[in-house]
Amino acid sequence: MFSHQRTLRFWHRALAMALMVPLIWLAVTGALLGFSAETDRIVTPELLSAPHLPGHERDWSNQLPTELIHSDQWIGFAPAATPFDPSIWQSAANILWYVNPQSAELRGHRRTAEGVQAWLLRLHTGDFLGVQWVYRVLALIASAGLGLLIVSGLLAVRQSGRQTRLPLHTLIGALSAAPLLILLAAVAVLAWGASRDEVQPRGAAWVVLSETQRFTAADLHGWLAYTQTHLPDCRPVWVNRPVQVPSGLQVQCADGRAWVSPNLNPAFGAWVPISLERQALDWHTGVFLGQAGRVLWVLAALAVPLLWWSRRRNVEIK
Repeated sequence: MFSHQRTLRFWHRALAMALMVPLIWLAVTGALLGFSAETDRIVTPELLSAPHLPGHERDWSNQLPTELIHSDQWIGFAPAATPFDPSIWQSAANILWYVNPQSAELRGHRRTAEGVQAWLLRLHTGDFLGVQWVYRVLALIASAGLGLLIVSGLLAVRQSGRQTRLPLHTLIGALSAAPLLILLAAVAVLAWGASRDEVQPRGAAWVVLSETQRFTAADLHGWLAYTQTHLPDCRPVWVNRPVQVPSGLQVQCADGRAWVSPNLNPAFGAWVPISLERQALDWHTGVFLGQAGRVLWVLAALAVPLLWWSRRRNVEIK
């Protein structure tokens, strides 16, 4: 029994040392990403905050400012979630235009790769490396290693009984084990699933989209009224024209579902099932539990560097 305990502890420490850098990198960037939308709003309020103007409500097709109204280069549109949020138009040149949904005032613009949220997403997903498959392999290895670390640590504690030389390390590991294992279960699907080249730019819930076709502002006429009348349980967060249905439009709902029409008449549309990648993303980010899940997942991610610190602290005390 004693020899078995020593073997478990040896492999537990060896895995921790071998994977320390990528694990801490993923944990810290993932924790920061958990509330990056809120951070982005604080850093760039001129773009992400729109003054509320009661009595000036406009429908989707009338939210395009005069400076851009003749453009036919749009590939996506995100309606404002609240009266204090901007609506977002994404151009074919990958520029996001932020507009007050009531006054149609142009708040400003930036590239899709700019901003706190986009920057942290590139760091966490490895897009900054330029070769995604390399990062995906590293992420899978690190995630599998973290899973083995959790399991081996729990087994070592169980075999050693209640007595442990690292009480703080054991406590942090035990509390974070369940959310971390759920978080890791979605990594394989996300690592080898759909491309992240087109990411819905709002902060509420990232939606992985395939390549989209261009559309004009006139294409949005009637969609808001139809959505409110026939899709009352859908809160639209993204509108685009998918490649699979180039003559139609797609409305993405906040819960991950999408309503796709084969032409510009929404009456002939149909629901698209929530993709496996989107379900995995909800589990990976904790949003399936709402705001509480996001907080819990951020704390679990921060537990990874805390585990390393708690063990180092114990070694220094000795």
